[in-house]
Amino acid sequence: SAQRRAAGKGSFEPVPVQCPADAYAVRCGDRTYLYIYNNTRKPVKKVSVEAPFNAVRPLDLEKAVWGPVSGALSVSLAPGEEALFELQLL
Repeated sequence: SAQRRAAGKGSFEPVPVQCPADAYAVRCGDRTYLYIYNNTRKPVKKVSVEAPFNAVRPLDLEKAVWGPVSGALSVSLAPGEEALFELQLL
């Protein structure tokens, strides 16, 4: 998206993610974007991202609207669910 390109000035760097489901993260400037798709048969409740952050914003994928900022990454995905987060170091 334009927001990700502006944050990283066109630069994207892959970031390691530890997750029992499919998860991908890229760093764009001072922000990291995390996408998770739970392709397993069990709920996903723990994800570890190797990037510094202290602010997290989830994206409501149905409404395409960013949610409120919180200080911790909280994940709870049932099988077949997906999520997108913006992680930032403030």
